[in-house]
Amino acid sequence: MTTLRVLTLNCWGVFIPGTVKYRRERIEAIAEEISQQHYDIVVLCEVWLKSDYQRLCKKLIPRMPHSHYFYSGAIGSGVCMFSIHPMIETVFHQFSLNGFAHKPYHGDWFGGKGVGLCKFNVNGLTVNVYGSHFHAEYRRDHDEYLAHRVAQAFQISQFVRLTSEACDLVLLGGDLNVEPVDLGYKLIRTNAHLLDCWLDKKRTTGYEHGNTDEVPSNSFSSPQPGYPDGKRIDYWLYRPSPNKSVSVEECSVIMNKIPGRSYNFSDHEAVLAVLRLETGDSAESAESRDARLSERDNLLGIALTELERGQKQTESDKSFFQVQVLVLSVLLYLLETSGGLVPSAPLLLSLVKLLLIIAIAVCAWTGFIVKRIEVHGLQTVAADVVNLIESSARSKVKPEITEPHVLT
Repeated sequence: MTTLRVLTLNCWGVFIPGTVKYRRERIEAIAEEISQQHYDIVVLCEVWLKSDYQRLCKKLIPRMPHSHYFYSGAIGSGVCMFSIHPMIETVFHQFSLNGFAHKPYHGDWFGGKGVGLCKFNVNGLTVNVYGSHFHAEYRRDHDEYLAHRVAQAFQISQFVRLTSEACDLVLLGGDLNVEPVDLGYKLIRTNAHLLDCWLDKKRTTGYEHGNTDEVPSNSFSSPQPGYPDGKRIDYWLYRPSPNKSVSVEECSVIMNKIPGRSYNFSDHEAVLAVLRLETGDSAESAESRDARLSERDNLLGIALTELERGQKQTESDKSFFQVQVLVLSVLLYLLETSGGLVPSAPLLLSLVKLLLIIAIAVCAWTGFIVKRIEVHGLQTVAADVVNLIESSARSKVKPEITEPHVLT
């Protein structure tokens, strides 16, 4: 029998002066807190600065000697892992869709978000730990990134399902930015056949509903309409192999206020899960499997509709930026040919021309390159969804039984 204590936390390690408060102090407090506890594996999100990762390593390596940072995009995925158990191998899969490059104030595109896998040797058992951080929602009533998160949920479910056949235990931890009622959460659970530690726990401490974001008692939270108690978007999901069984001894929301300080470790709360893995039969029954796959197929149809809607919107955005290139180019041409009309302000005219050239370059880059990449990303995920739907439909068709042909 093997017991695992695993922790995940979104550290809010974004470097935006005046917006993200006490970043360095909080990172140091997070490192100190984790080093004083007994955790087998820790998955951290939003560790954007390499200097912060080094601070964490300096404090945690003596206690948890095995660590890995998943580099990606322009600024890094922000996801890293620490463990007392040796790593067998690691790999990172970047999502096809990661937000909009022309909206740097959101920043998700520049992080190159995806899913990282660390394969651990835990007392002779192979444990696959996946860490991820999905695109943020920003506005639920006008969610322009919904198709991206649906695509990310599908891709992570496929990645987990296709890379976990030979392991004894699957664990997925991180800030998935989806709630239990959302399509993305349901896709992950049905397609990757993952269970939720919070739902299966025997005991808990901390918040009653398991909420981790916008929790009222968090010093960095701001009131959210419709979410008086915050929302649950940070998870530990799991699945044992068919010849192993798992009991979730505890799942708790922890790491609230920093001892001796007036503020929290992060704008999110941490999630601790304690799992007991032992030899046993956890094979899914045929009835349960059929029900899960039927639900999955329904969800895939909904996901395909959302991806197609996202593709139409992206095609429209692409055309908009391309038209802007034409309009701005005409304006620049008119300024070039009528320069003598403003002889008293040559400096102002030069400045306007420069701004137009920059605007044309940005619109051309966005309309002819970035948006085409986004369209292709949506098409790729949609094609994968269609393939899975068709494969599932074929598996449900019973082959016709025909009389054998007798040669005479």
